Amino acid sequence: MRLLATIFTITMLTAFAGCGEQPAPEVETTDDSVTQQEDTPDTVTGDGIVLPEGWAMTDAVSAAEVEDIMGTPGFGVFSEAASSASSGRPIGSYNVSGVPYSKVRFEVNVNGGREAYETAAGFLSDPVEVTGPNWDSAVIGEVAAGDRTQVRIVVLKGDLFFSVSWEPEVYPDLDTTETCVKLADLLTANLYGL
Repeated sequence: MRLLATIFTITMLTAFAGCGEQPAPEVETTDDSVTQQEDTPDTVTGDGIVLPEGWAMTDAVSAAEVEDIMGTPGFGVFSEAASSASSGRPIGSYNVSGVPYSKVRFEVNVNGGREAYETAAGFLSDPVEVTGPNWDSAVIGEVAAGDRTQVRIVVLKGDLFFSVSWEPEVYPDLDTTETCVKLADLLTANLYGL
């Protein structure tokens, strides 16, 4: 009987000895050092976007990148009240302080898909389809902005819809099609890590 009690006690102690312990982290070895491999969250969404869920436009595009494409110094972030990053609809604008109508506006609908794309394309006057390796479909056209006119590119990539708008009158030296494509490529490349 003592033998059974001893075996039972040893079995119970062995069973509880490992409780609460965390498994050792994986170790990656290199020629000259040993480093612990950290667990990093996967930041790629189901749509292939490399930014975390709920990202804001400033996470995707910087003022310096816009400045480079527009060929004008002094761009800064212009806050957009309609932006709703948490619901997958980030909007972000960049403008040059003191220069009226200099705003370049980026709008994304992460789940908008073809319906949002077709609706937005329907508002463009004189639409022209443009092809590119970074999207499924894209159209450039003009839209009324009060008494002014903006040029806009609307883009569809998978179920992601986005548009970029700006006023060519403020940037007379820029080719509208080329600039729209560069801005769309910038956003697409930054979103998808291309």
